[in-house]
Amino acid sequence: RKSEISAIFKIQSALMQGMQEYLLNKEFLQVFTPCLMGVASESGAEVFEVDYYGKKAYLRQDPQLHRQLTILGGVEKLFDLGPSWRAEVSHTTKHLSEHRVIAPEIAFIKDEMDVIDVQEDVIISGLKKVNEKCKEELELLKVKIEIPKKPFPELRFPKVYDILEDFGKKLPKDEDLDTESMKLLGDYVKKEYKADYYFVNRFPSAIKPFYVMYVDEDEKYARSVDLNFNEVELSSGGQREHRYDKLIGHIKEKKLNSKNLEWFTKFFKYGAPPHGGFAIGIERLTKCILNIENIKETV
Repeated sequence: RKSEISAIFKIQSALMQGMQEYLLNKEFLQVFTPCLMGVASESGAEVFEVDYYGKKAYLRQDPQLHRQLTILGGVEKLFDLGPSWRAEVSHTTKHLSEHRVIAPEIAFIKDEMDVIDVQEDVIISGLKKVNEKCKEELELLKVKIEIPKKPFPELRFPKVYDILEDFGKKLPKDEDLDTESMKLLGDYVKKEYKADYYFVNRFPSAIKPFYVMYVDEDEKYARSVDLNFNEVELSSGGQREHRYDKLIGHIKEKKLNSKNLEWFTKFFKYGAPPHGGFAIGIERLTKCILNIENIKETV
């Protein structure tokens, strides 16, 4: 009933409308993928275990493995819209145990730059729709939304380590970005590019899941891309590994049980197109564009 609160959800609705309109106009097929999985889809982040008729199942951390299989099934452009779960004990202003994502996947890409290109367009389309439909709500919340210009700045590893070192932050090689690093990179992009949105690309492959494609010329790094807004990560994605032998190699390297992942990997034996995608956190994006302090206000 409070107009400031309802304004948040009207804006979130317009944001989603703009993003979906862009994808549907580009002939992406909207699909719905399973939320219950027989195996955890990613290593690292904690998973919620559930009882599935006396067997163990898990709430998905990301809808992406099934999106990839849909690509292999002959759908060249698709997107999923739905919940994901992370059982990390992270009672912070930017984490949710249950969050929603809009998650496109695209076949026959050249490399991860094609994925970046679509992601820029999806964000721009969503923001334009908010400006068009929610003038009163933005006024009420005292927010002005600037439409970012393409291309968004892109920072790549290992140069990211050098940028951080210039700020006096010595991050060990092959280590993921921590909160302080994200803050410093956000400040750097603001100063150098006068931008809020930017990509971080080519993360160390050691810290990424098995399905991510490594850079063939230097396998220490992966074609793995995050979209950030200042110091907040909005999405992760990039190019997936579509070559069966490489995929199995990654699974062994990460000491995962290849039998448990056979439901996913076996289809790659018969050939798969180069493909990639991303998943944007809807609540995080809402939080960022409206300068809301706590993400729980966006749910």
